[in-house]
Amino acid sequence: MPPTYAQQVITNTQLNRSNHQDPNYSQQIVIPPRPIVTSQATTNLQLNRNTVLPTKHTDFSRSLIIYPKVIMNVKWDTKTIMENFRSATENLQIKFVPQYAYPHPRGGFVIQFTTREIQQQMMKSFKEGLWDKTTFGGDFNVYEPKDNFSVVLKDVPSVINDDALVQSILAANPNLNFSLNVIQVNRLVRRDVFPVPYTISVRLIVETEELKQRLLNLKHLYIEGHLCVIQQYQNRIKPVQCTNCWKFSHVATACRVKTRCKMCGGEHSDENCSLNDMTCSNCNLAHPADSALCSKYLEVAARIKNRMYNNDQ
Repeated sequence: MPPTYAQQVITNTQLNRSNHQDPNYSQQIVIPPRPIVTSQATTNLQLNRNTVLPTKHTDFSRSLIIYPKVIMNVKWDTKTIMENFRSATENLQIKFVPQYAYPHPRGGFVIQFTTREIQQQMMKSFKEGLWDKTTFGGDFNVYEPKDNFSVVLKDVPSVINDDALVQSILAANPNLNFSLNVIQVNRLVRRDVFPVPYTISVRLIVETEELKQRLLNLKHLYIEGHLCVIQQYQNRIKPVQCTNCWKFSHVATACRVKTRCKMCGGEHSDENCSLNDMTCSNCNLAHPADSALCSKYLEVAARIKNRMYNNDQ
């Protein structure tokens, strides 16, 4: 087993008690924090074993996500993202200052605005083809996160038509003291399942964060005599990855190939890895195979994201 970060620091620290006047002196070893690498390129970021990724707390209700279609060998820091974004939108007659921008760990770039109104104007201008699409490597898509104002109703009778669902909720729950403004109804059921189950889960996209919270606080609703539990909607953006071979789209219990090391890509488990240099078994770059900045990981995540937004079921 390779030495841990703390062991490396202790090994490299010279203790010399004889140079101190107090014979009872014991030098204190202060282990510095692990180095933090800020978000950089989304394709060829060189990471070491001690690298940790930053976290961002984003209000997606006033943010847009930009997905370049071309993978570039570029250092995508905040400055570079903002320069490309300004070039893409400089011809718009909209006065705005983005709050911040950063590479999202699951792929793409997050641009957060000061208000939702500005976000809506920017999304509308993109759909109208007013952005300069020669930036961000030559072509890109822009998405508005839809899951922020979403809830899931469990055990909804599948025979109820989507258009009639809201009326069924209002009829069975006369004590609701707020308007149920639903933008979209999505059935969360696989298309290859036949016959359709008697009860299914349904996603409701509502107008505001306040309405979403009110529904979550209810915890359940009645629909056609069924008690339907209300839960927070969770988008699955993270690709399924095997922890045995570290390939995508299957899990370890279904894996039929040899074990690969997450750190170096060799045919052994990570616990038995003694190499200091990392090599991803998916893209051959210097990071762990489960890194959220791996180009193969981002490619698979982008396909999931495209399916989620373009065919939102």
